[in-house]
Amino acid sequence: MKAFVSQLYSNGKSISSEKKIPIHVGDLNVSDGKHPVLGRLCMEAVLLADNGQNAIQPLYDAHLIFIAAKGLRLRGFEVNAGRETAQEWWVRFELE
Repeated sequence: MKAFVSQLYSNGKSISSEKKIPIHVGDLNVSDGKHPVLGRLCMEAVLLADNGQNAIQPLYDAHLIFIAAKGLRLRGFEVNAGRETAQEWWVRFELE
């Protein structure tokens, strides 16, 4: 099942609804993972492109915020150069 993910934050700040938010396509995997800075176990959300690489930065300490008729929302942290920033994903699915 293909996932269409829109990142709702940039540098920890909400992206204005007036801006066009890019949509990333891939396979969504949510499972236990290892936090890259702290080294502890946490829930990790990864969007994998067709080539097997991350389509966008993984989401650590991922939590399901809500499920709606057209998709779901995940909240967590991205890690860039050892710095955590808040991130939310709006996720829609399409059956193949």
